Amino acid sequence: MTIKKLSVQNRELLYYDWMPERFDSIILAIQGLGACADRWTWMAEYLSAKGIAVIALELDGFGESPGMPGYVKNFDVWVNQLGLMHEHLKSVYPGKKIILLGESLGAMIVTRYLESADADKAVLLSPAFVEGKVFSLADKMKAGLGILFNPKLHITLPYKHRDFCNSAEGLNYLARSKRELTRVTAKLSLAMMLLQLALKKDIANIRTPVFALQAGKDRLVNNDATKNVIDRIPSLARYKRYEDAYHSLCIDANRETVFADIAEFSGT
Repeated sequence: MTIKKLSVQNRELLYYDWMPERFDSIILAIQGLGACADRWTWMAEYLSAKGIAVIALELDGFGESPGMPGYVKNFDVWVNQLGLMHEHLKSVYPGKKIILLGESLGAMIVTRYLESADADKAVLLSPAFVEGKVFSLADKMKAGLGILFNPKLHITLPYKHRDFCNSAEGLNYLARSKRELTRVTAKLSLAMMLLQLALKKDIANIRTPVFALQAGKDRLVNNDATKNVIDRIPSLARYKRYEDAYHSLCIDANRETVFADIAEFSGT
């Protein structure tokens, strides 16, 4: 697939799209930490075949975005990107339902945006509201020193492919992808930590109907602590936990069950 470019308010946005001939709903998808937007391909193909359009936004610092890989000035950059694309879609497709969807870090960005804006619906896949014990003390010290003295210092992400999924197809995708990041800068790690703190403070402001999904075998997120945050969303419309699933629900073995649930929620 070829990534597309769009200029909105003098800001270039990169994205992939899957547009069926006829559709009533559009899903605007935001990827997780280190991922690139084409990770949504399986989900987008499934949903577009059912008449739901999918647009996957490429976040700054990831995938094919320009600039230093793994670097972002602050988390507002991501939230602003989402907001620009959301407002653009509303103006171009009046009357169409727009559902914001994010996985992991992407779910955090969607949540932060919805604390001060409204959408028709939102889907949060494996939201990383509280991280699991994946970063060692040495990793955290290196990030802290980098933030103070060298914000562009790269830190290797302490994840293995099998932490993301237990699907042969998903593992093959991760092994072959040349755009998925295994390192991020100290500045980006700080942006993510500040985002976690900010959204927990204002989460009670959300009015958009939310469907939250968690993976039962998530190795990257503290599921119980994250569920406590999910329960604070006043407009939580649906919650589901997939007991045998791993963190990246969009490429895991159970993905088509997840996609079917998303399609059902999007159409109701």
